[in-house]
Amino acid sequence: MTPRQWDIAAIAPRIAAMMGNWDGTTANEQAALQGFILDLCQALGVAPPNPPRDEYRFEYPVQVVDRDGNLANNRIDCYRAEHFALEGKATGQAVADDNRMRKAFGQGRTYVAHVSGNPPPFLMVLDLPRHLMVWDRWSGRYGDFAAGRRINLSTLHTRPEEIALLCDIFEQPWVRDPRARAQAVTKEIAAKLAELAAALENRVGDQERVARFLMRCVFSCFSEDVGLLPTGIFQRTLEVGLGAGPTRWRARSPPSGRRWTPAGCTAPSSWRASTGTSSRPSRRSRWSPVRCNSSSRRRASTGLAWSRASSA
Repeated sequence: MTPRQWDIAAIAPRIAAMMGNWDGTTANEQAALQGFILDLCQALGVAPPNPPRDEYRFEYPVQVVDRDGNLANNRIDCYRAEHFALEGKATGQAVADDNRMRKAFGQGRTYVAHVSGNPPPFLMVLDLPRHLMVWDRWSGRYGDFAAGRRINLSTLHTRPEEIALLCDIFEQPWVRDPRARAQAVTKEIAAKLAELAAALENRVGDQERVARFLMRCVFSCFSEDVGLLPTGIFQRTLEVGLGAGPTRWRARSPPSGRRWTPAGCTAPSSWRASTGTSSRPSRRSRWSPVRCNSSSRRRASTGLAWSRASSA
């Protein structure tokens, strides 16, 4: 499903106008909450919980068993299945009342554990009419109160990222799932690797050799990400190779504790850093790539060339 793109430029003025209408409101909690949410939905351009439906409504019923084993009938202020649960408080204060919001957060966490199906990915607490906190459970849990994201509704119209977040929560929360984004990126990279593999196989004609080469490339990228290799060394290696022309690089395992480079090629002195931890060479015995020259090119056919770098 293609994610919906939000017209933030059109939404922002509507939010500003809505908040202007609600500024200074002192209505009681139950009377004000539903009207505020309906106005917010209209400003965001998302579907409201009206008319009420089983999967999207105000005052969603839940049954909770307390510590004494008694069954209590409770209600979530606003609930949309597989989207969000919202608990509201009306303090009318300019500064968020954390004590009341913390209590509402605990109440909401308890209620969503008893809804039909899985708990929604987002939990929200609204302190009418200015403050909103948002929690997500993509990691499997909402976390504690401090893990919530605070949104100042009085300045929401100036914050495009937060406007888009609320729109997504109401309509398409799955686009905020980091696991889905990781899968999409993985799929895209896999497709590009497949294209590269096909191009290399057409050029080289050896499928196994190409596969081994690409595996080493991927492992090099991974090693950089986790800090086993200096940042940028893989890209610079490719750039040096492009500058040197179609030179064949053959590598065999280097001596223990030493870095290796294909003979006849080198890189900037910033490469002179050990890639290991337990096998880090001493400052007086650090190995670095050698400069390209005719003799080193002749040695390339026999393996790797080594050059001892002076101590820093």
